[in-house]
Amino acid sequence: MSMRVQIAPGRLLAIGMFLLGVIDLAIWNIHILAIDLALTAAVGIPVAAFQAGYLTLMQTAVADRFRRRILGALATTTSLLMLAAIPLSGALAGVVGVVPMLDISAFLDALGGIAAFLLLVSPRSRAPAPAQLSEEVV
Repeated sequence: MSMRVQIAPGRLLAIGMFLLGVIDLAIWNIHILAIDLALTAAVGIPVAAFQAGYLTLMQTAVADRFRRRILGALATTTSLLMLAAIPLSGALAGVVGVVPMLDISAFLDALGGIAAFLLLVSPRSRAPAPAQLSEEVV
């Protein structure tokens, strides 16, 4: 007997991102080795959920013709922002401390999950339909 659960990609992305932030916040602030080890092992689950939701949304919301360009642009933008954030976070960590910087990162992940939930899962939003290419875009 198999049990199958379907979760909408937007909900999966939002839940994964929120749980990533919550678990990271716990990892950085709970100083009990056994709990930290268990949470460090468990944090991969929400990361996988986030990635699955993200990639599913990208595949269903972008026309086949543009998918590689969009994914490439997002990957490039993410990489450039990471390169800019590394020295900035290093400089700020010297001022406010490493753990507060990690707490800010975890809080922003959780906040991003809440925002994703409100934008992608709320009753006001609808499931993304496959993108259609109009003649005007060409």
